[in-house]
Amino acid sequence: MTPDAVWVPTLNHYVVVASVVLGINPEAIERLPNLKLADSALNAPFAEFGGAAAYEGVVTQASVLIALLSKNHPLPDGNKRAAFMRTLRFLDANGYHWLAEDVEADAGMVERIATSEATHEEIVSWIESRTSAD
Repeated sequence: MTPDAVWVPTLNHYVVVASVVLGINPEAIERLPNLKLADSALNAPFAEFGGAAAYEGVVTQASVLIALLSKNHPLPDGNKRAAFMRTLRFLDANGYHWLAEDVEADAGMVERIATSEATHEEIVSWIESRTSAD
């Protein structure tokens, strides 16, 4: 079992990434009507029930994070890119470093995640195979 996250992304962190992805200022992102869907996706991996974590371990939390940010569509465009970037930052901040670039494999998996074709187990396995822990 891996430790739980020590750095948790906030909606403000997501807004910054989304503004970079879309090339617009953060204030415009903050006015988007579906931004609450991002907030929901950002909180879900860290939920607790009866004092116990719903998702234990950084990799499992990252898998839930990328899945929900990709599928919730809080942005008018760039949801997959923003989800991938935010997940990489979350992993890095928690001691997991993404391995060498593999655009084909990563883009294909993110597409599968966004269309609900990838299972939770497949997402976890992909993240484990694409990262190294400190």
